[in-house]
Amino acid sequence: MSITTIAKPTRTTKRPPSATKRPPSARPSLPRRPRVLPGLVVLRRRPDEVQLGTDPRHAMVVDGLSPPLVAELCALDGRHTVDELVARATARGEDTADVLDLLADLVRAGLVDEAPPSRPHGQPTAIGRLSADSTTWALRTGQPTSRVPVAREQTTIVVHGNGRLAVAVGALFAAAGVGRVQLVADGLVRQEDTGCGYLDTDVGRPRREAADDALRRASGVVRLGSQTPHYPPSLAVLTDAIVPCPQLVAALVADRVPHLAVRVREGVGLVGPLVLPGRTSCLRCADLHRCDLDPCWSTVAAQLADRPQPADLATAQATAGLAVAQALLALSWPATDQELPPTWNATLELDPLRGVLERRPWLPHPHCDCGANACHDGLRDAE
Repeated sequence: MSITTIAKPTRTTKRPPSATKRPPSARPSLPRRPRVLPGLVVLRRRPDEVQLGTDPRHAMVVDGLSPPLVAELCALDGRHTVDELVARATARGEDTADVLDLLADLVRAGLVDEAPPSRPHGQPTAIGRLSADSTTWALRTGQPTSRVPVAREQTTIVVHGNGRLAVAVGALFAAAGVGRVQLVADGLVRQEDTGCGYLDTDVGRPRREAADDALRRASGVVRLGSQTPHYPPSLAVLTDAIVPCPQLVAALVADRVPHLAVRVREGVGLVGPLVLPGRTSCLRCADLHRCDLDPCWSTVAAQLADRPQPADLATAQATAGLAVAQALLALSWPATDQELPPTWNATLELDPLRGVLERRPWLPHPHCDCGANACHDGLRDAE
């Protein structure tokens, strides 16, 4: 039997022949109730060949399988223990070592993990809703599927904004299993705010109340509001205004709260930069770069500060999705990814209409006192 990637068929992992079975000590620890990663489709190809997944970057083909192993692989859904799987396969004439070696190969390939414990019917849980999320993150970052909902439930995110982006981002965080989401908004809901979380019936209501209702609709278990002052948020997201409120930005930097800017500029969504105070370029760095290019930028920026910009529905939704993915990636880095997040010292510019995504670097500015220059020089020296 061999396990082969779709994209590069020459990369194979072969099991030893039956005459030289792999010693038990050479196998990785097996899950008690193994399952193929949820959402990873299992497809028959030939009588002795099964494909797991469809994306060439991750999909694998397992060949050289006996009929009992094909049957077990196609039914590997976490409802049976390893002992039960072995008993079923051996009852069909399969060798115990072959079953265990197949499971070991699939675990090594990152295609099989431990099924979560069953929950009482009707009990609220994010595990089922996040099954596809968990699989995607396991395949793309190496984070165990069991860790994804736990890590998100322990996260607190504050979203600031008075438009479509704020409620779209906040609701998506809630649906994605973030444990506590606070949406800071003021004023009343306008008709042009609806369509991304606010309802038509919310028009005229205080934004903060309507936003909390939108978050509850997205998740019945999300906790709303802020934590105590002794526990700062994991991340603040600044939305809707092209130039975030300067006083808010200054407070976040002073308190060393990581923050991410998210806005829409005339049909183009902008996500980033991710600001880790003292480590990455800050929003003032970006403003200083703009002043270098445009001597009137400070005058323009003062008029745009904390001023929500209109966002068409498609761009708002697409930008919210990109922003939440980047925020969750940044929060899990570096535990799950050796590469720097794409929004590190950069913005992502998304044009849904033209189908274009560009990354624009914003390096620390030499005249900014945020401290990121020293960190950036250290990163370059380490390369």
